[in-house]
Amino acid sequence: MLDQNMAGFMMSMDPQAVVMHSQEKAKVPLSGGGPKRTDYIKKFGGTNETVEGTATASTQPITTMMLKNIPCRKSQEEVMLTIDEEGFGGRYDFFYLPRDVKFRANLGYAFINFITPEDC
Repeated sequence: MLDQNMAGFMMSMDPQAVVMHSQEKAKVPLSGGGPKRTDYIKKFGGTNETVEGTATASTQPITTMMLKNIPCRKSQEEVMLTIDEEGFGGRYDFFYLPRDVKFRANLGYAFINFITPEDC
């Protein structure tokens, strides 16, 4: 009796409906599984360039530098003291020395933002 009901059910199913249902499943976007592609030009705007490709007069000068090859056992205070002793004390407003918390050591590089381009 059950076999006849199943046979009747299978006979009443439209083959095109089954195909359409499987196609609808294929259209469902997959979540996760890869890097997200962000259009940063759309999100934050393009560069400030004219038609000729030259920069406009409203661009700000670069005052940030990356320091490399810092000994890993130096602390942020020691590196800042060395920079101040070299004559740059009071000439920068931002200093970042990333650290590896597991090994209690810096990563060997730092970023420093000077106040004026001449100090840089």
